[in-house]
Order: sequence, then C-alpha cells, then structure tokens
Amino acid sequence: IADLRHIMANRATGQYNGTRAWIMRQTGTVKFFNTTKGYGFITPEDASKDVFVHITAVQAAGIPDLSDGARLSYELQDDKRGRGQQAMELQLL
Repeated sequence: IADLRHIMANRATGQYNGTRAWIMRQTGTVKFFNTTKGYGFITPEDASKDVFVHITAVQAAGIPDLSDGARLSYELQDDKRGRGQQAMELQLL
C-alpha cells in the first residue's frame, strides 16, 4: 500500500518501474551529436553534468537525425559497462 501511495502521489512527474524505483524524465538540449562516431552529449536544463547519449538510444526512439540544439526529454540509466549514466527513452520536444 505504501508503494501505491507513492505511485499515486508522483504519477505526474515520472514513471514507476515496478521495482520500488521511480524513473524521472529529464529535459535538456543536445550539445552535440556525431552520427559517424555514434554518440553525443545532452546539456540538462538543471545545469548538471552533461549526459552521454549513444546512437542506439536515438535509433530506438525512431529519431532520424539528432541535431545540435534540439530539445528533448530522456531517462537516465546506468551504462551496462559501468561507465556512468546515459540518456535513454528519448523524446523530441
């Protein structure tokens, strides 16, 4: 029941992943993205550290071209290799 209260209280600000963790969407601006190299960085709106974005996240989102300066929302997920966090579940704004 405590989990359900948490879900209901915060449903408008993020997504519940079913494992007692709340995934928050963030927004930012593409600092740069190099399609040839397959990666780039997003500058978060909250002025925190730039976020890595891999071409696989862009392709999974169905975004044909990620242009510098584009605004988007995303979720942070830990890199599978332990290199920090990266942007996933991208949505253009």
